[in-house]
Amino acid sequence: MIDPNWLSDPSDQSRLLYAMNYLRRIAATAPLSNVISEESQPGAAIPSDEQLLSYMRRTTDSNYHPCGTCRMDRSGDPMAVLTADLRVKGVAGLRVFDASMMPSVISANTNATVMAVADRGVDIMMGRN
Repeated sequence: MIDPNWLSDPSDQSRLLYAMNYLRRIAATAPLSNVISEESQPGAAIPSDEQLLSYMRRTTDSNYHPCGTCRMDRSGDPMAVLTADLRVKGVAGLRVFDASMMPSVISANTNATVMAVADRGVDIMMGRN
C-alpha cells in the first residue's frame, strides 16, 4: 500500500484551508448566494478549521497519474537512475519506457506522452536514431 501522506506539510494545510474558507465566502456573497441553497460538501456542520482539515484528510486525493520516480541522468546527477537512452544504471538489459522517466507531472495527456516515449524508446533500443 502506498501512503502519499496528503496534507502532511503545514503549508499545504494552510493553503487548502485558505482556499476552502475563501470559496465559502464567495458562495455566501450575492448574487451567488441567491442561487445556492446549501453547501453539500463538507457542509455547514463542519465550521472549524480543525474539522475542515479532518474532512480534507479523509477526502483529498489526486487526479494525476504518478510519474517521475526514475530520474533521468542530467550532467552526472547522482540521484538519476536512468541514462539518456532510458537504460537503468547498473542493470544490464533493462530500460524504462513509462511515465516514471518523466521529471514531473506534465500538463498534457499522460497516456499519449507515455506512448510517444515508448515509441522513441523502441527506436533507440533498435538502433533507429
